[in-house]
Amino acid sequence: NDERWYELCDEYGIYLMDEANIESHAYYDQLARDPAWLPAFMDRGKRMVLRDKNHPSVIIWSLGNESGYGPNHDALAAWMRSFDPLRPVHYEGAARPEWGQLPFTLESLKRGRKASDIVSTMYPPMELLEQWAATTEDDRPFIMCEYSHAMGNSNGGLAEYWAIIEAHDGLQGGFIWDWVDQGILARNELGQEYWAYGGDFGDEPSDRDFICNGLVFPDRSPKPVLAECAKLFQQFAIHSENPISGKISIHSRQDFTDTPALELRWSIIADGQLVAEKSKALPSISPGCTVGIDLEFNLGNTQYELIDSAETYLNVDLHLIAANAWAPAGHRLAWEQFTVRGKAPSADAERFLGISNKKLSLQKKTGWKAGFGADGFLHSLLAGGKEYLAAPLVMNLWRAPTENDGLKKFLDLAGIPEMAFYHQNKAMTAWLDQGLDELNFELESMTGDSLGESAGKNMVRVAHRVSTAKGIFVGTFKQDWRTGPSGPEASFIFDLDRNLPELPRVGLAAALMPGFEKITWYGRGSGECYSDRKAGSRFGTWRSAVNSMETRYVLPQENGNRTDARALALEHDDGSTLLIAGAGSTPSGGFDFTASHTSANQLWRASHWYEVQPQDKTLLYLDVAQRGIGTASCGPDTSDQWRLKPGIYKLELSFGF
Repeated sequence: NDERWYELCDEYGIYLMDEANIESHAYYDQLARDPAWLPAFMDRGKRMVLRDKNHPSVIIWSLGNESGYGPNHDALAAWMRSFDPLRPVHYEGAARPEWGQLPFTLESLKRGRKASDIVSTMYPPMELLEQWAATTEDDRPFIMCEYSHAMGNSNGGLAEYWAIIEAHDGLQGGFIWDWVDQGILARNELGQEYWAYGGDFGDEPSDRDFICNGLVFPDRSPKPVLAECAKLFQQFAIHSENPISGKISIHSRQDFTDTPALELRWSIIADGQLVAEKSKALPSISPGCTVGIDLEFNLGNTQYELIDSAETYLNVDLHLIAANAWAPAGHRLAWEQFTVRGKAPSADAERFLGISNKKLSLQKKTGWKAGFGADGFLHSLLAGGKEYLAAPLVMNLWRAPTENDGLKKFLDLAGIPEMAFYHQNKAMTAWLDQGLDELNFELESMTGDSLGESAGKNMVRVAHRVSTAKGIFVGTFKQDWRTGPSGPEASFIFDLDRNLPELPRVGLAAALMPGFEKITWYGRGSGECYSDRKAGSRFGTWRSAVNSMETRYVLPQENGNRTDARALALEHDDGSTLLIAGAGSTPSGGFDFTASHTSANQLWRASHWYEVQPQDKTLLYLDVAQRGIGTASCGPDTSDQWRLKPGIYKLELSFGF
């Protein structure tokens, strides 16, 4: 690496594992066991140590990467320990079984003491970490040299990894692979800029976009996962056994330095609305110490009465009072959100989103009507003479696969034996085999064709038999519509055939008329989040432009989801608003949603963003749930609890205007 990088790490206190330039995939165990190659191993390792020995940021030497294991590694490790006995030596290959065997077992992790002072693995299943921590007698620390692959929309499961790591002293964390998407800025024939990757330059053979696997984009702007990292790796742990008491504790995770001057800011939100907020200066906290803090709530004040009946959270944030070498004044170092009172008994968009009763009463006088087509789907939502829907509300199971679901740019390489690993047991393969990207609906029954204040009807019931365009039976889809106090209400039941594979999503898709460009929602935010990547997203009421809800990963794919939503409002440029509240099967009892100007099929067909032409309509996806994203492009898939297995799902929605 550039010498300036080591100097910056020295200055800012970033720990480095310094790795020798030794890697030999194609001759995995051969070179490490061939004495003819011993001088090359020794030369590369020695030069690294002699070059970097005076950098205090370097705390570990590494013998290289993915080069099997043999006596050449043992010899290099012995020289490093003799020359520099203060720094530990790492080599992951020493714990890996012989080439071709299943990787990483509890038995294999005992190997390699001659070459490694650290137990190391790549992308271990979480179960292996827990088993090792519970049973090992090994006195070496366990550090995963790679454990979460940041390719595209990725890094699901980080919070689960860190729950295990924090619970066991011997587990010391790991390295996310890797830091930056290695794309190159290019222009197409029309002068449109895009990030180019392997194969875009006539380079064959190529791994396509496989090195676009960073936590930040090629221009170093952050991906949404960086909010997850900031939360999980924050310098302070904030706890409370009884949040409404105002008693909290703050633990410093730092090892050497006292905390800087900090300001604690707390707030209470009830049904998404701010009830109270205050701030106070914190005393200094010594490394590894814990202090108790009393936030001094005044529970007798009438402003807290709403807490008795509302979904209520306590937010605690720690901010720098003064600027330091690496952050400006006011920078947030840590935060926590505590549940004071759980979810309200029923979803209420007006309450969650803070929309005034005066505005609602004026709109209600205009009347509304919901109209259904001969195909059994909602085709029209009229209020005040204005049409809201540009495309019907239909059942949907498809998302544009992420690179963890499967590598679409590798599909043309599927016949190459060396690439088989990247296609084995990938979710996308089963989705395409079944044809989940194109559903066919057979109307079985329908009662009524409209409802609303002006329709004089209060019930519409519809049942469909669903299959794919490939003729594979999917299941049944039932809709039960009724007249509610502010607009139509509906229950959607998805009874999905148990022979189907795991599903990408279960929900609905529609399009709103052009002009619905502002969105407000109550749920997790403000950024993109998924069932298995949401620790960095807290509950609140959030506002955005629809265009800002999108994440443009280098390779177009599923993006922009918000999970655990309870209510949302889409506002037209003319001020008219569509309110949606509901309950799905997310842990909060809410639902997932995506608002965008690009469809799942547009994303699926594109290799670069200049190929995606935004639509003027606002495309809306409302899901019972979405499958977690995991990290299976080069690591474990999402955990069982975040997978959508076929069965019965139910989504409850209410609409208002």
